[in-house]
Amino acid sequence: AVHLLVSGHIRLSYVPGDPQQVPAFDYQTIIEPGRVIGWSAFVRPYRYRAGAFADSAVRTVAFDGPTLLAVAREHMQLGASMMRQVLHLLGGRLRETRMRLVARRYDDEVIAIRALIDQNAEELSVDSPLHKLPLFLANRVTVPDAITAMQLLAVEGDELERSLAASCLDLMANITRELTIFRGLQRIYQHVATAEPAASPERLRTRCAAEFAELFEHTTYVISGMANLPDSPGHIFVMNHLTNDDANKFPSGFRLTMDTHFVSSMILYHKYGRAPIRVIRKSSREEYGHQMYYDRLGYIYVYRADIDPVDIADGSTSEARRAAFMGEAGGHLRRGDNLVVCPEGDCTTTEASPMPFKSGAFRLAALSQPEPLIVPVSVANFDKRLTANTLAAVVHEPFRMSQQLPGAFSDQDLFAWTDQFQRTFADWVDQTRKLAAEAARSPVAGLHVPVAAESGIPLA
Repeated sequence: AVHLLVSGHIRLSYVPGDPQQVPAFDYQTIIEPGRVIGWSAFVRPYRYRAGAFADSAVRTVAFDGPTLLAVAREHMQLGASMMRQVLHLLGGRLRETRMRLVARRYDDEVIAIRALIDQNAEELSVDSPLHKLPLFLANRVTVPDAITAMQLLAVEGDELERSLAASCLDLMANITRELTIFRGLQRIYQHVATAEPAASPERLRTRCAAEFAELFEHTTYVISGMANLPDSPGHIFVMNHLTNDDANKFPSGFRLTMDTHFVSSMILYHKYGRAPIRVIRKSSREEYGHQMYYDRLGYIYVYRADIDPVDIADGSTSEARRAAFMGEAGGHLRRGDNLVVCPEGDCTTTEASPMPFKSGAFRLAALSQPEPLIVPVSVANFDKRLTANTLAAVVHEPFRMSQQLPGAFSDQDLFAWTDQFQRTFADWVDQTRKLAAEAARSPVAGLHVPVAAESGIPLA
């Protein structure tokens, strides 16, 4: 049957023969009354190429395909008019599908939108708002203006503008989600940076974790190994550290680290109802926004000579720094706080992660009393576009340093063990990346996919 839309929203989705190999993807949303759904009933071999799904209450007028074709053969002028409309429809669908394939190929909707507008530039009015769209999308600050302009044009533009605006809005679905995430990050930063002076770091960490948990519900993620979490807090969680996508960078240049906040909110806060304390590097002097944010959250700092020259000039030694860190971090562990540490001391891509580990977190675990567990957590894809990738985190089996280096050990022993552990962690990151890829191929990859399972990866 052929349907003409009367009211409502219909989403067209291509469903491949094997969704395990190629996931289904939406390629158009139809909202204009009078649009045709089911043109395949007119064209041999009369087989539907896509699925149509109602996103709201929908009314259509249905026509039997064979009956319409019979009428067209009997009334040749009507038949020619119908076929011209079908060709026009096919051309539009091919154009829109091509744009989506360009966006998927280059992971850049702006490229596809620019190509779409360029293809139709001669038919558009010279003062059409569509000409401004790529410029609006080039800057995060003006993305809301782009979305508002297209929503207005989809209703009030001429026929071509309405059609192109609807196609652009479809292509901008990920951009719209990214804007939602970006605004959420802005709110979280402001809530921390402008909190009342009397607000305790613990209170701010808890609020921050709760807000990040809400924000991550706008992403697709998979978590494995929750059963490996200790029953009570007071342990050291070590994880690989990934770079942040530039889409989440504030105008000041500050980026909220997504992977560590994911582990803090979606795993530790979810399990214990308390936000952990991160161990981070001391911000440089020009990173005022970083320092203000971290100070309010009560994080523990580790220092570098190139970051804190004043402290060095005052006569502080590396041994004194180490003792101060051990005292502060050990105090938190004794009070039952979880610590989140990235032993690399820097960040990189999923594919290059992890970089060589530093030994400080493991020395802290070995010297603390009572001895805490070390809980490894491997993460993947937080360096990529959050709306276009499946995020993954795996909690691995905890262990104590006394099990790995029993009795007294030298610095050389600790360094050798740390290097070995880094190689094991690299295998875990690779498996975490594969877990994300498997989740993305599943039919429900577009949804929140929580997984609680043992990691099953032995410690080397």
